Amino acid sequence: MPPSALVQFCDWCSKYLAGSSKPRATADASDFDYIALIPWPTSYTAEEVLEHYASEHWFGHQKQFVLKLAPSAAAIEADGTSAWAGLRELVEGCSGVWICGGDQNNISNLFEKSAAAGMKAWLQALYSAGLPFGGTSAGASIMSETMFTGEGGNGDADDEEKVLWNFIAPNRVGVRSGLGLVSNMVIDQHFIIRQRSNRLLSVMCESGRAERWGIGVDEDCAVCITDNHLLEVLGAVDKVCVLYQRVGSRRDAYVTRLLHASPDRGVKVIDLLKFPVYDEDEC
Repeated sequence: MPPSALVQFCDWCSKYLAGSSKPRATADASDFDYIALIPWPTSYTAEEVLEHYASEHWFGHQKQFVLKLAPSAAAIEADGTSAWAGLRELVEGCSGVWICGGDQNNISNLFEKSAAAGMKAWLQALYSAGLPFGGTSAGASIMSETMFTGEGGNGDADDEEKVLWNFIAPNRVGVRSGLGLVSNMVIDQHFIIRQRSNRLLSVMCESGRAERWGIGVDEDCAVCITDNHLLEVLGAVDKVCVLYQRVGSRRDAYVTRLLHASPDRGVKVIDLLKFPVYDEDEC
């Protein structure tokens, strides 16, 4: 995750705090505001997660916010109702939500529990109202409604770095429902280093797929999404965001790669509303 993306996220959190009715942070560290950290994708302990994300590599560079950990996946499994209530209380008081990396299926599994009824819609409403959400790896994949599961490729499925996506074929790549915070787009990550362009294209080519956009995020690169249509690319100058547009629905494979965006290319902000919308008759 590039440091500039973390600075941007914390800036969003500060603006959200400034516009809310919450008490302002003071010079007393005990009164500092906080970012809610959701650790469910990872298998690390709570102590390890907090130590990792409080380091200088992550949020240790800023002083306005402290990190507070959400109830663990184990706690939710053991006592769903109480743990979900704890998550609600935590998120209602925070200035931003950060979702850790790991396995995004762990998050979806929890949200499919009966005790989680209404939680996704509640988080979507908070996001629509301006609460900043961020995440890395699995925490990025979970943001869209259609989420990759990691299944369907060739190679060693126990090691994602060895899974091959040497095909473009609809309905072959494993997907399931994510959080659905951002609409009309599918997000993939570790995009270049794990050669996942075919994976994303395969899903974008599926008949009946609702999303118009596919976003592939390289490592050491980030995409900041505002108002569901403004995309800002941040990261190292040799890293890219790859953007695909689905054009029409008659021709399932009619997908156009629009551009690579990175700071050294002079393209940093992309407005999806400025791209043409094609009718089926034009395809």
